[in-house]
Amino acid sequence: MTQGSDTIPEVFHLGQLKGHDLNEITVEQLQHLLSEASPQRLTSVQYVKFCLDRIRMVHYNKDSP
Repeated sequence: MTQGSDTIPEVFHLGQLKGHDLNEITVEQLQHLLSEASPQRLTSVQYVKFCLDRIRMVHYNKDSP
């Protein structure tokens, strides 16, 4: 059973990066986006920056559980 993005508390919703919903992306899809062959290429620097920004937002959010 999978949970959709609507069941995730807002503070933990990842949102979109380069048009991809990161709550729904698979490992294979992420690997493809990080590969040279992807027309919508995502660099590892972009992905790590996105993740660190999310960690900071959750850490400093006063409403998070």
